[in-house]
Amino acid sequence: MVKPYTDLDDNGNVIVERGRVVTFDGFMTALYEREINHIVPNAKLYLELEVQGSCRVGLFHRSQAGVVTEFAMEKHVGKDPHEVRTIRIDFDIVGAEAKLGRWYFTIEALDFYSAAQESNEKSEADGGTLLHKAYRSAWNALGVEGTPTDVILRRATWGVYNAKLQEVRPCFVICTFRREKQLAGNVDRLVSALEAEYPGYGIIIVDNARTVERQEH
Repeated sequence: MVKPYTDLDDNGNVIVERGRVVTFDGFMTALYEREINHIVPNAKLYLELEVQGSCRVGLFHRSQAGVVTEFAMEKHVGKDPHEVRTIRIDFDIVGAEAKLGRWYFTIEALDFYSAAQESNEKSEADGGTLLHKAYRSAWNALGVEGTPTDVILRRATWGVYNAKLQEVRPCFVICTFRREKQLAGNVDRLVSALEAEYPGYGIIIVDNARTVERQEH
């Protein structure tokens, strides 16, 4: 589920309103490890986003027990609020069965003050938090040209690096009863289609009449 629910622009892109955080943690947006592990064990993965605007992107892992771990939190600020950039975060799949779960991400559309100030620059002493809030309100009220606007999410992709898929060895079973000519033609067509791409292929003949003579190809 995407929380909170977002609007879409005329091209179907997701709009993240300035100052808000949207979580992409649903069946169609999260990455489930169990399914990936069956196909590509110990995979090297990445999250790739194509966004417009200044934002902070977070990558999280939620275990089957519901324990959430923050894996990455990256801030991306551009001088041009209309600039479209590609963001990629690399990560490794969690291989232990006890830790299998899912990966999800968040996007925060930075407001004016957040885009100009790193959070570690503020001081908690001597009313630093209140001063920080006051600066934020003042910056947000300005709305001058060149400052951050809403973030547009154009594309989000989960990817696998150099996945080594398991070797495929196709095997065909043909049942026949006194159809030697048709059988020979089918075998020849299979051999022609398979021998170049799948040298380890197999063809099994079930001869119910025991009239087929074995031939070498």
